[in-house]
Amino acid sequence: MMLNENIREIRKINNMTQEQLAEVMGVSTASVSKWETGQSAPEISALLALADYFDVSFFEFFKEE
Repeated sequence: MMLNENIREIRKINNMTQEQLAEVMGVSTASVSKWETGQSAPEISALLALADYFDVSFFEFFKEE
């Protein structure tokens, strides 16, 4: 999987909407949507914050399974 797919999968596993994740991250829903469709990628600091929030390793976002 790619970064965008892993972000979407981790969000869905945690039963969150894009709107909820955007609120937690302090970004727009459009930003989360772009992350999940691969149109853009979050900053490293945002990925670290996502990993912390979801209590997963930073590297989970880069797994290829």
